[in-house]
Amino acid sequence: MDMEDFNKSDSPYLRADDIGTKIPTVTIKDVTMETMQDGEKKPCLWFENKSKGLVMNKTNSRNITAATGTTKTDDWKGFEIELYVVETSMGPGLRVRPKDGHRAAEEQQSQDAAASEDEYFDDEIPF
Repeated sequence: MDMEDFNKSDSPYLRADDIGTKIPTVTIKDVTMETMQDGEKKPCLWFENKSKGLVMNKTNSRNITAATGTTKTDDWKGFEIELYVVETSMGPGLRVRPKDGHRAAEEQQSQDAAASEDEYFDDEIPF
């Protein structure tokens, strides 16, 4: 028996275990309101060529809103995002970022550090 198969979820929604250490790129196909088991309604992202959706939380909603520049979910369709797992206070959780977002953030940090060094060393030495 392969426990990986046992641990996979039959839910129509993605879980951290479904992603593991991979960082898949997906394209948003639709955003719908779904009723959870507890009766609460939550927005859910659906992706092109994928059977499972992602139940949205506030963090992921803010990340996509910031990346797309709009709160209008109809405008999110066709936008590419990366899914990845982080450790949260509730255990492993799924997060989203724009495609290649981590590389862009690293590049920005590098540019900021270089600019800071330039400012630090951009003074005349008085001797």
